[in-house]
Amino acid sequence: MRTIQLLSPCTRESRAPLCVASSLTNVVKPVHNIGQNSFVTFSKCLSSVFAMNINQGDFKVKAWELCRDNLKGAWSDVSPDKIIISQISGGLSNLLYHCSLPEGIRSEGNEPSEVLLRIFGRNLKSNLNVDNVVFSLLSERGMGPHLYGIFPGGRLEEYIHSKSICQNQIRDPMYSLAIARKVARIHSMEMPINKDGTKIRQMMQSYLEQINDFNIDDVHDIKEKTIASEIMSHDLIGEVNWFWYVKTMLK
Repeated sequence: MRTIQLLSPCTRESRAPLCVASSLTNVVKPVHNIGQNSFVTFSKCLSSVFAMNINQGDFKVKAWELCRDNLKGAWSDVSPDKIIISQISGGLSNLLYHCSLPEGIRSEGNEPSEVLLRIFGRNLKSNLNVDNVVFSLLSERGMGPHLYGIFPGGRLEEYIHSKSICQNQIRDPMYSLAIARKVARIHSMEMPINKDGTKIRQMMQSYLEQINDFNIDDVHDIKEKTIASEIMSHDLIGEVNWFWYVKTMLK
């Protein structure tokens, strides 16, 4: 029986009032070498992305090639073993990495000296086109991080120095209202994507199926068990059905 990991909602502070991040970016771990567990996960994702086996010796090479091919400039002049890669914690569905040029190496032109490398999780691959379209348009309109490159299974984005807000902060009206306004602005934009709500319905159905397989006895942390009990006490299926009924009536 599958278990559901309970996660606190997070977002990141934007660098400007109109900058809206379309996905999570959290605190960079203060390390310059990728650990074995991280490599194993990254290797599996890259193996899927590039349809080839990735050993640990290829790890930095693949990341460097992505930066070199999409960024050019100084990234083409440094060797793979010189670039600095740090894992970014907090990604819920994707693997996030901070890639930067070594100290003392400056950009030759407009290429950035650091970027965020995003490797999509396997569960998101069916919706990658929509995600990339939305991200690209937000980037072009100054409402999200700059997009530096798209490759099968991931992309290179502007790295914005920022910090996560915690669960208590996101409940604060000062934060939640600001987030709501920015999300509403995004939702009001015209996007060249399917608007019939099929993806949302499929996502909700997937969550309901996970809950159906969920066994609260598998949750050992007292705080998380309390949260899980509260969630399970609600008629979630009824709420989802109500949502789609209201959506139909508003057409």
